[in-house]
Amino acid sequence: MDVGALNRMIAEDAALRRRQRLQPVGGKGDKIFPPTYPGDGRNAPSRHIYERRRLNGADVWCVLIDSVQSQANRLESALSSL
Repeated sequence: MDVGALNRMIAEDAALRRRQRLQPVGGKGDKIFPPTYPGDGRNAPSRHIYERRRLNGADVWCVLIDSVQSQANRLESALSSL
């Protein structure tokens, strides 16, 4: 994609989708630490959040690494500093 195509998308399209393979900061094979969320009920242990994804034609349960809300919070913070 070149700058002209990106400018056209910004002016004309409602969304941009990008797929990219990512690696942990420590390098290939390093551990990642998904966020934990409070469990259900009082004194319940924290837990990871899972969601179903379609991979190679099969439904697979995957741990959520980053939520829409978390991304929105980061974008809001970045935009407020402009």
